Amino acid sequence: MHCLTGGPYDGGMRNATPDTIGRRPATVDRLWKEFQAAINAAYATGADSFAPLRDYAEDISHRDAMAALIAAETAEERRHRANRPGRAPSIAHCVKLLLLSNAARGAKQPSMPPSTDWLLYRRSAVEASVIGWLACGFVSDAWIEACSGLDYAAVVAPPE
Repeated sequence: MHCLTGGPYDGGMRNATPDTIGRRPATVDRLWKEFQAAINAAYATGADSFAPLRDYAEDISHRDAMAALIAAETAEERRHRANRPGRAPSIAHCVKLLLLSNAARGAKQPSMPPSTDWLLYRRSAVEASVIGWLACGFVSDAWIEACSGLDYAAVVAPPE
């Protein structure tokens, strides 16, 4: 049992597939709120190991690193969509989806993501992964599973 959700839940996803989970803005927003609550709870413990989350916790620091992370990923998403036709969900929706899936990947890792990831992957993806790893004790297994099931490619693909 994890401290954030207190136990298993399905989050309204009983009959959902990975591509339909990501297409539901309310589901992504709920998962995002849980992620932010986990960050806040981890930082609130006061443990030195959670000190790096200070700028990501809500209403704590004058610097809002979470807003900067979202802005960086938004810029990447805008560049990615430039000159591409299609009717993908909103950029804000896809940004949260991408950051949540990276955070879930970090939460599943047994140790801190390697420093070489900064050389191999986009900075915002690695940053979200590290935040997920730090906050992993404050999210539920169901949250990790739901966020791991978010598939950006399936969400932005045109409906069949």
